[in-house]
Amino acid sequence: MLAEHERQHIFRPRIERTVQRCEIALFNNKYFSGLLEEFNGEVMHVAYDIHDAQRVWVHHPDGRFICAAELGA
Repeated sequence: MLAEHERQHIFRPRIERTVQRCEIALFNNKYFSGLLEEFNGEVMHVAYDIHDAQRVWVHHPDGRFICAAELGA
């Protein structure tokens, strides 16, 4: 059985985006996290909630969770 937070990560849609200066652009919004600094220029998998645009969840292509980036932070 998966925990609730694990189920949420599995079922969110994901899209590939490139990190630019700690930001990720998605659907005309910009999301920021200082934890993305070391991944500048790299393509990441970005999970999002279709009902809540306040944050996105950034994963490395190998599946590791990196951070939650905030809208307009």
